[in-house]
Amino acid sequence: PNVVLHLKIPCRSLHISLTKSVRVVCLHGSILSENLWGYRVSSQRKSTDRTESAAILQALGESAARIPISSTKSLHGHLLGASGAIELAATIASMHRGKIAPTMGWQEPDDAITINVVKNVSQAANITHALSASYAFGGHNTVLAVSAPT
Repeated sequence: PNVVLHLKIPCRSLHISLTKSVRVVCLHGSILSENLWGYRVSSQRKSTDRTESAAILQALGESAARIPISSTKSLHGHLLGASGAIELAATIASMHRGKIAPTMGWQEPDDAITINVVKNVSQAANITHALSASYAFGGHNTVLAVSAPT
């Protein structure tokens, strides 16, 4: 659904859209595996981060606790139309290097965010599959799946 009630405040339709997008990508690509990494938008605004966390938990269920989730937006800023491309490039570079980029600037824990956020320091990992979620003002949502060559 692409129902927008406010351009910058996430609403229920964003939660539903992200949840469905992640589920469809995972099912279509058969990529729910031990070596999955998730890239999230992370505006570092409580309302958006909470919406993302809830959508990831609902989409991935119990698997969400073990899947590392991060965002590089705090490193490069918001690039508007170029954000999705830069974030996908960061995702692919992380897969190639075997290191999950951290979510920098994570200072205050939020009990409402229960996903496995990679905080402030990169993590070594053997990543074979990754999801890159992007969404923009006005209800434009995309989730891309990439896999390492076998």
